[in-house]
Amino acid sequence: MTLTITEAICAAALDGVGLSRGEVEHLLGLDDFEDAEVLFAAAREQRRRYFGDAVFLYGFVYYSTYCRRSCAFCFYRAGNTLSPRYRKEAGEVVEICLSLAESGVNLLDLTLGEDPLLFDAGDFSSLIDVAGLVRRATSHPIMVSPGVLPRAVLAELRCLGVDFYALYQETHSRELFARLRLGQDFDERVRARQDAHELGLLVEDGILCGVGDRPPDRARSLLAIHDAGEQQVRAMTLVPQRQTPLARARLCSNWNERLVIAVMRLLMPDRLIPASLDVEGIEGLASRLNAGAN
Repeated sequence: MTLTITEAICAAALDGVGLSRGEVEHLLGLDDFEDAEVLFAAAREQRRRYFGDAVFLYGFVYYSTYCRRSCAFCFYRAGNTLSPRYRKEAGEVVEICLSLAESGVNLLDLTLGEDPLLFDAGDFSSLIDVAGLVRRATSHPIMVSPGVLPRAVLAELRCLGVDFYALYQETHSRELFARLRLGQDFDERVRARQDAHELGLLVEDGILCGVGDRPPDRARSLLAIHDAGEQQVRAMTLVPQRQTPLARARLCSNWNERLVIAVMRLLMPDRLIPASLDVEGIEGLASRLNAGAN
């Protein structure tokens, strides 16, 4: 029996043959349901081989919603008067982390924007103190997601026992990046992840679908993430937010995101791939797990 192109690519990937750029673009451009099911089934099999069918729970703790950046997609961008602003006290952060740990969460993520109180002053002591308190309170793996940190701060966090550093590029297309992360330096974000690797931190990168990206853009991102050796990789779909430049963007289905997840799994079988729960609830979580996420 003659295999379809998709069947042949997936079979080779499961046999350990790496994907070429052209093959990655082919899989990311699938629009036929039956063809995509072949990809999703291969991704689930690849996940089973490396992780079984366990689901790892990943808990965000929003430590601060202040940000000096003006990303085109983000509700917490500077100047958005609709965004609720707060900074949590250290004790509250620890309490939330303990509650999450007790509930069965496997990874604690201290998340904040590039809070001017830290970044403009160049004083990251409050973030370091909070991370240290959480580290002493729980044995769970800890991730920090605070934007672009200086190498010295990353080194301090690693010495405290922080495990992961998340810094999403959103896209590895420089043109798209300039439209999404307004006024930011593409290479600065890349260097920060490289610094984290060199210091012994595990690193997460992520891409955003539904922002004018095409299969070649997504393929460039996945191959760049693969080559960088990130240990956790993520895909999300744009949800237009009020008072942002992309507020009137068309709300897309999660189709391309699911294709990205599946190709991530074939391309990077041993990496953790989160599945978003916050946008579409349990049904959306199930569709992403069925595409090969953890």
